[in-house]
Amino acid sequence: AVSLVLSSAVSFWLATRQPDPLEELGVSPTYPRKPLPEDKIQAYLQLKDKLLGEFGKENVGDDWLCQLPAHAKDMLKYRLMQRAIGAMSLLQKIDADARGYWKLFSKGIITSKFWNSVLAAERELSQEIEAVKHEAYSMEPNHDPQGIISEAMQLVVRYGDKIWEKFPEPPDKIGGN
Repeated sequence: AVSLVLSSAVSFWLATRQPDPLEELGVSPTYPRKPLPEDKIQAYLQLKDKLLGEFGKENVGDDWLCQLPAHAKDMLKYRLMQRAIGAMSLLQKIDADARGYWKLFSKGIITSKFWNSVLAAERELSQEIEAVKHEAYSMEPNHDPQGIISEAMQLVVRYGDKIWEKFPEPPDKIGGN
């Protein structure tokens, strides 16, 4: 009985150690997603922090954003639009991939681990989109925050891969002079 348990344990250990046959063929066990547009997110957050130091020192929360001078608010809006465009570019890819992978998953061709990683990528991106909408609302509380998302998607659809040629990095200088 002990040898049977021992051989079962060794067999189980060997089975869990061996790579998946699909992995040996170069197929990833999870969705090979692109990361969020971290450079755009960080550029926005750095500018926001800099503006907070200049214009929002005595405020709590993000109420100060809607009271920024026009030139500073415009620069922050531009950075937020870049962030939204990055998210919409990624959404376009994940959306197309998810439709195809759903078909494969529903037919049992891809694993639930892989499908769950697709869903995790969608969730992460949804959180980023909600964060962009929150920031837009903080800057312009009288405007629909969905507007920036819709406009970003229209730009991504219109310009495709050439989007960053149309929306290059702005100069670092904040001032209007």
